[in-house]
Amino acid sequence: MKHDLREAVAMADQDQLKADALRGKAEVTTAAVELAKDARGANLLTNSRMACLRTCPRKAWFRYEIGLRRKQTAKPLRMGRAIHLGIELQSQGASSDEAIERATADYVEIPAWCSAAEDIEAWTTEREIVARLLCGYFWRWQSDGLEHIASEISFELPIINPETGKPTPTFNVAGKIDAIVRLSDGRIAVKETKTVGEDISPASDYWLRLSMDQQISLYIKSARRAGHDAQTVLYDAIRKPGIKPRKLTKAEAQMFASTGDWFGERMKAAVVERETPQMFGARLNADIAERPDFYFARREIPRLDADLAMFDQELWDQQKDLRERQKTERWYRNTSACRMMGTCEYLHICPTWSVSQDTPTGFEIVDELHPELVNGDNNDDSNSTD
Repeated sequence: MKHDLREAVAMADQDQLKADALRGKAEVTTAAVELAKDARGANLLTNSRMACLRTCPRKAWFRYEIGLRRKQTAKPLRMGRAIHLGIELQSQGASSDEAIERATADYVEIPAWCSAAEDIEAWTTEREIVARLLCGYFWRWQSDGLEHIASEISFELPIINPETGKPTPTFNVAGKIDAIVRLSDGRIAVKETKTVGEDISPASDYWLRLSMDQQISLYIKSARRAGHDAQTVLYDAIRKPGIKPRKLTKAEAQMFASTGDWFGERMKAAVVERETPQMFGARLNADIAERPDFYFARREIPRLDADLAMFDQELWDQQKDLRERQKTERWYRNTSACRMMGTCEYLHICPTWSVSQDTPTGFEIVDELHPELVNGDNNDDSNSTD
């Protein structure tokens, strides 16, 4: 009898410990969620946030509900921001050389995580890619006849129910327009620039997708709300290079060691087996000059009233989807997206991590959920860590 009583007491103690543990986890979870709610922009829907939710609800939970981000900015986002800055500076009157110098200023200092020789080479090569793409962009569109009216136009608008005409009290939609320009024929256009890693030739599916792109519809509507009679979107696509630094042939190595010439640029002669970042930049420059349409494309993307009405309904539906997930706390995983456009930044923590655990190594909880609204960058390739 005493033995049974001791067992009962022990079981009761274990149940209490389990209850306390669960309560502790719940308190940590609640604290993390409340932290995200307090973060600036928790009530805002941006194009990046909506795209993230459509791609994978679990990723949207990590990124926007918890505010969990990598400390180290992913390469596609770094490059997109730098190129975006260079184009903005040049449109505001800076010379091409000045715009490139300022856009690549963050590459001057080698970051602490670049400790290995190959990391330092990759960092310097990235700087060359940004500089050469900007140089090529300025050359390609130097006589485009555009008149820049405004740039970096931030907006925050209510999300309206298409059936009732009333706004939701839960979310606003927000973003930042790259520029408003006047075309050579006098029409007003929203100008949008994207740095991409896919085919941008006239026959590619890239342009077909843009005919339905929600961000374009959002920017047309927001530009009109701001008083600009935007009639179209002028869309610039900049393709990242497919070539990489390569080994030199024996003849090329001998020639460079003797003359220091590489694809039309004079450098300090040296014995090398592989292209230095500067040498690769020279070859990239020559490739851009030889086939500019591979790297740069510009098209008008129009929007009809029917397109904008469809966008209004899609926007309303998406905020309803998000609100429902927040209420039910259900954020399913779309494993088809784990390797979409590179490797998802949350792939290695997604199977096991929860808010009851410490913040994963290499991550942090951010105060700003929408850095693109602050940094003036819309090239959010956060799905990729490649």
